[in-house]
Amino acid sequence: MSNAQYLASLVNSSGNIVIPVANGGIVFNNTNTTASPTSTTQNDYETGTWTPACYFNGSASSGQTGSFNGFYTKVGNSVVATGKIDITNLGSGTGNFTIIGLPFSANSNSNFRATGTMFWSSTASSFVTIVPLLTTSGTTLEILGATSASNGLSDLTNSNLNNSTSLRFAISYIASF
Repeated sequence: MSNAQYLASLVNSSGNIVIPVANGGIVFNNTNTTASPTSTTQNDYETGTWTPACYFNGSASSGQTGSFNGFYTKVGNSVVATGKIDITNLGSGTGNFTIIGLPFSANSNSNFRATGTMFWSSTASSFVTIVPLLTTSGTTLEILGATSASNGLSDLTNSNLNNSTSLRFAISYIASF
């Protein structure tokens, strides 16, 4: 069988390229002659949904209601996660506000601690910025904010949110293996 015939055999009836070998992938380094995947082999792609949850001082808030959903794409160890939170009842939780449940744990190297972007509306405090900060080795976002350009970032708490707060966010991070 020629190379062209072999490559054509990898395309299924739906037009998708299928690699029929376990752990097989696309090798980006043509000097790789090993039979097993290496750091230059792309063999991991995944998309899906996840459910962000609002926590205060590390605990779920009793009575909290709203709409909580997210999407993610993972290519190799790179993850892009987005989330949407619309709170209709903040519940009884108090203390520092975090969002938990990212789809993959972050890399344990603190040099890879990532920040994301966030849109917010209907908060109890006026902010000039709100920043999600990924914890090392975890699936938790610390939520930090500043009320003026001259103030530093500090943790958001339950007193900064209310029963109609909406949050939209995105973060790109390196997952652990």
